[in-house]
Amino acid sequence: MDDFFQQWRTYRTVVNQGYMEHNRIADNILRQILPLAQGLDILDLGCGDAEVFFQLLPELTVNAYRGVDSSAAALEVLTERFNNRDVAFQLDCQDMMDFLSSHDGQSDVILAGFCLHHLSFDDKKRCLELAYGCLREHGVMFIYDIFLQPGESRNQYLANYLNYMQANWTAMSVQELEALSAHITGCDFPEEVQTFRQWSQDVGFEQFRSLWEGGWHSHKLLQLKRG
Repeated sequence: MDDFFQQWRTYRTVVNQGYMEHNRIADNILRQILPLAQGLDILDLGCGDAEVFFQLLPELTVNAYRGVDSSAAALEVLTERFNNRDVAFQLDCQDMMDFLSSHDGQSDVILAGFCLHHLSFDDKKRCLELAYGCLREHGVMFIYDIFLQPGESRNQYLANYLNYMQANWTAMSVQELEALSAHITGCDFPEEVQTFRQWSQDVGFEQFRSLWEGGWHSHKLLQLKRG
């Protein structure tokens, strides 16, 4: 648990300093879903503490929120965030692929934030297939994550991202940067946007848009829509 809270403090520093631009991501998602009917059912994959969802919440009428994460400690933090919030919520401590494989409900909106890049190549496409089946007609999936530039190899991505982080994430301690570097090197397996575009077509999504690119080009927001 001590290790978790050290990692969590590091994560919150990243969020609070705006290094991964969660506020910009939320703004761009909000523009797309405000025109939808209110009373939304939202599924949040790899939810963590649901930072983007809580930035969206003041502007939306949410019928039900369901968050999925494999970290019980993260879901404890998220449960506290729902205190005094008039939102029906359910949290599942489960691997998101296992959850999607057995889930038979449907949602209006699916959020997948900085989690798909941890999956294997095949599992990323499978995740889109399963998510498609969990969306209602005209439902929309938002993927905000890290991506390769066209023609960029994983090794090039790692070198570029770690150099960018070392130069710009100045609020992080040396120990935090070392821990983040180890995590990124061991766990980041991003793909190009074009790969997701092709997968979305193969799966059956009728619309695919790249909505936003962050101050650092690896950070992007995609929209995949049914109907």
